[in-house]
Amino acid sequence: MIAFLSVALAGSVSAAISAEGDCDTVKYKGGIPSYPGNLYSNFTTPSNCRAVSFSFPMGPRFYLQKYNYDTDTWSTVNGPISSPPYHFTGVNHGTYRLYGEVPKIFLSIGCGEQEAGPILIYNFGGQWVGYAGYWYGEDTEDYYSNSVIVGPTDQNDIDYYFIDIPETGAENAYDYGEEVVIDVSPSRNFNLWWLAIFEDGPVYNRYVSNGWTQGTPTSIDLSAIWGDANSWQFETWHSYTVQFAVENADCINSSWNNYDRTFFICPAGTGCRESRDPVVISVYPNPASDVIYLDIDDGGSNYTRIVTLYNLLGRQMLRQEVESNRINVAHMPDGIYSLVLTQDNRPEFVSRILIAH
Repeated sequence: MIAFLSVALAGSVSAAISAEGDCDTVKYKGGIPSYPGNLYSNFTTPSNCRAVSFSFPMGPRFYLQKYNYDTDTWSTVNGPISSPPYHFTGVNHGTYRLYGEVPKIFLSIGCGEQEAGPILIYNFGGQWVGYAGYWYGEDTEDYYSNSVIVGPTDQNDIDYYFIDIPETGAENAYDYGEEVVIDVSPSRNFNLWWLAIFEDGPVYNRYVSNGWTQGTPTSIDLSAIWGDANSWQFETWHSYTVQFAVENADCINSSWNNYDRTFFICPAGTGCRESRDPVVISVYPNPASDVIYLDIDDGGSNYTRIVTLYNLLGRQMLRQEVESNRINVAHMPDGIYSLVLTQDNRPEFVSRILIAH
């Protein structure tokens, strides 16, 4: 089971205006509601409901709004643009939408026989050209576009955590047979994702991936993905590393933007889960050229860890004690490697690393 978040995001509604984004631009694609073509916003002070305009006829205009994930709000950051093709360029990385305004006729008291009526607009030659107008926008579906992603994703855009139900205090460990789910709602600014699960244990060392998938999920059922492969189950005393990557489909990174985390399967009823403190581990960059960095958040524990690199044939190519977060791989041949991190001879973390000099 995979839960998805509507791309419209909080505070907005279904969109009539269409927009698209890429690496640095938000473009209007269509959908603005119809509007009168003979309205004028700049005119002299009306006299007897007549005025002279010194501007061109009004048309639609657009503002650029950016979504703030922390406050769950939209704010205007640019505009208005009132000339086609209504493109905002030089836009920074983030999630955006367009807000459109259209001309509406201005009605003035005393300009109609019974009710308020229009102000007649003339040019400097004395010819009637239209009516007085004003800009009109409203918090409805007609005036907001769909949300779009701009720029390639970065490391700050990707985050997730294991959902531990019922809560036992060990977020990165599960009892055998328990459903394993990750909450990916903290990830942002993406519309394309990839997930793989690597197994490391005394019996099996299997792998499964969903491939690149369009969408913006809020949670992903790892048990379902693992089981759909060949009716597999997560086995006791095995560690499983989740590799989750996110991208903007319209502005792909030159290298993967992924975040790897590992969980462990305990025999049910052993108390194993309560004894395992949550450890957050990430490896970067990927691909790597000369150095791999290990980012380990284990609350300051003084565990002895060993890092080992295996090539695709299973041959051990590097093994050393982790004394700092820096692993020198400048001497390693180009290729794909399995990085295994063990703590007190117990597998703790597994990740695939591409080395390319």
